Amino acid sequence: MPSSDILQRAQSEPVKALLRKQTDEARARGVFGAPTFFVGTEMYWGNDRLDDALVCASKWAA
Repeated sequence: MPSSDILQRAQSEPVKALLRKQTDEARARGVFGAPTFFVGTEMYWGNDRLDDALVCASKWAA
């Protein structure tokens, strides 16, 4: 797909509406930075917490 098509789609109203919805959901869950990972309701923030999130996910899925 040409980059011009990707940019056009990214600037479309449906995509903008989805971004607003996801942003509102993130705020409601207490997200304050990126990257943020959730395992169930447990929030992990920052690249240095990815390993912790993966350990928790492996226990949670078992």
